[in-house]
Amino acid sequence: MILVDTREKKHQSILDYFERNKIPYRHIALKTGDYMLEGNNKITIDRKRNLDEVWGNLFAKGNKERFMREVKRARREKMQFILLIEHGRIKSVADIAKWRSKFGMGTGERIVNRLYEINKVWGVKIEFCDKRSTGRIIAERLGVINGQR
Repeated sequence: MILVDTREKKHQSILDYFERNKIPYRHIALKTGDYMLEGNNKITIDRKRNLDEVWGNLFAKGNKERFMREVKRARREKMQFILLIEHGRIKSVADIAKWRSKFGMGTGERIVNRLYEINKVWGVKIEFCDKRSTGRIIAERLGVINGQR
């Protein structure tokens, strides 16, 4: 069963994917990430809806401290932390370099440098997907195929 953090927002399409594919899930307050497999604390997936949300988690006061507490907790607990970023046109960290926030918050180059750092120092795995495939990718990364777990 997939555990979904109770604070996760705007995720109905992901839950719809789970339901269509008979993948059981339930909402629970998770200490780290947004999605985990019940009984397996080896992987956690933290989904970001866009690069503006990533920016906020990496640089905004309060948000960056909370995000880094989660990253450090995952490392301490020997948990693989996957940062799954929904953005259809971006396929790799390097692709972010030319991005500019529509809110004028910052540049992609700063995000790139920070993502490379958290990958190298903290072992965070960074992946990208489009919104239509998020549910499938979460299920695949957690090892759930057609509700078999």
